[in-house]
Amino acid sequence: MTESKKKLQSKYMDIVLLLLSTWTFFNYLLPGNLSNIILFASIIVLVFYITLNYKQVIITSNQLLVILITFSLIFVQIISLLYSDYVESTIYRGYLINSILIIGILLIAYGHWHKKAIKYMLIFSIIHTLLTLFSYVFPTGFNTIILPFLPNHIKIDIIWFMSNGFYSGITNQISINAFYISVGISILYSTILAKSKKSSKKEILFLAVLFIALLLTGKRGHLIANVISMMFIAGIYTNIKGGNFMGKMLKVVILLTSLLFAIIIIFPEAASPITRFLEKQDGDITSGRTDLYINALELFSQKPLFGWGTGTFANIYGTGNHNIIFQLLSENGIIGFVTFTVFLLFNFIYTIKKLKNNYYYGNKENDRFYLFSISTQIFFITYGLSGNVLNDEYILMVYVIAIAIPYRLQVLKNNKFITHQ
Repeated sequence: MTESKKKLQSKYMDIVLLLLSTWTFFNYLLPGNLSNIILFASIIVLVFYITLNYKQVIITSNQLLVILITFSLIFVQIISLLYSDYVESTIYRGYLINSILIIGILLIAYGHWHKKAIKYMLIFSIIHTLLTLFSYVFPTGFNTIILPFLPNHIKIDIIWFMSNGFYSGITNQISINAFYISVGISILYSTILAKSKKSSKKEILFLAVLFIALLLTGKRGHLIANVISMMFIAGIYTNIKGGNFMGKMLKVVILLTSLLFAIIIIFPEAASPITRFLEKQDGDITSGRTDLYINALELFSQKPLFGWGTGTFANIYGTGNHNIIFQLLSENGIIGFVTFTVFLLFNFIYTIKKLKNNYYYGNKENDRFYLFSISTQIFFITYGLSGNVLNDEYILMVYVIAIAIPYRLQVLKNNKFITHQ
């Protein structure tokens, strides 16, 4: 392949990644039609890109297997149309989920894209982080300079959150903002962890800044998911290097606890996620989630095999399920739950296995990408126990991009090995 063709392909893929990153991190600002068009356009561009380079497409057995599992998930969404009582919602939610899964399949199939994807996600996460801090430190300036550029319904939500001591940045929900910041934390922490030399003070300070912004959102679920994912990847990476898994996790807990206390002392408002654990809404620390779980189990008991159809829970109860297990059981039944569980576990086990292989082969440059993938998967599962990771499509998109990374890295490693042979 000529150098000019490689550059052209790289620019072509940059456009795709920029579209996907824009859709993921700024979807709340886009009209519904434009958002759907961007998602559909991304699929078309990826298909066209792969078609032009079909001779270079190499599908390994593991790639083929995960693609087949993914297609089974897509099939589950499609067949739910046959029995759903809320066809419009099922079509809409099914379209979003299936589109993201298809994008994942296409990313797995071809392209040297992982570095640019991580770069774009980090940049957009930083934007949300800085705007969150700006709204906290200079609220008047934020209201004067930033808010006029935002849609009215988003302005109203931002002002309401700020008046109650929570900071949603330029988003209309603190949970959205917390996730975008969490992506940056995962990327930066994975990079720091994978470094063979000690990290610079600048990187550690930057990580602290991201944590300050996360705490200002007041989202306890995101805080817990971040801490657990950070503990796990530190422990598993130490274990791979021959160290003590539990010892490393304990060290991370101590360091994070110290960091959190230091931040809270300097920024008292950052204690919101901690104090919310002590607050009870009508005696329920789960903020009403218990009733949602009971409702989901009741729906599941009525249609245990296939469920009620994708997207139906929110139609019946006016809110998301806030638990991936109960949502899958109530909407897609045992079939959907088992299929998605296989999907999660297969990707998780595969990524850890490839991280081990990558470290043993001495290619430490890619460790940070594997660690980011594992961190995102842990976050997805952990936060999924209290959040709407399937209804919040931006979370699913980041997860799909993250799980596609190890499959592409494996193909690139194999190609490099063959070339050297």
